Amino acid sequence: MLRGLAQALTEEYTAHGIHVANVVVDGGIDAPGIRGVYPGPVMDPARIADAYWYLYRQDPSVWTHEIQLTPAPNSPAF
Repeated sequence: MLRGLAQALTEEYTAHGIHVANVVVDGGIDAPGIRGVYPGPVMDPARIADAYWYLYRQDPSVWTHEIQLTPAPNSPAF
């Protein structure tokens, strides 16, 4: 549903120079106490901020409209 909303807002506001993006944060975010509670790998909040900064700094000719942030496992599954 949020993807559809982002697409509709993109159609409406891109002509006005407004960059709309759907950001999916797919996993745990590292914070005090999370490692003992969350079973999987967690994401560094500073790296999440970098992803948002990347969106902010994009040239309008190449705007990204969706980005998914997923932590890489600490060891390969194979």
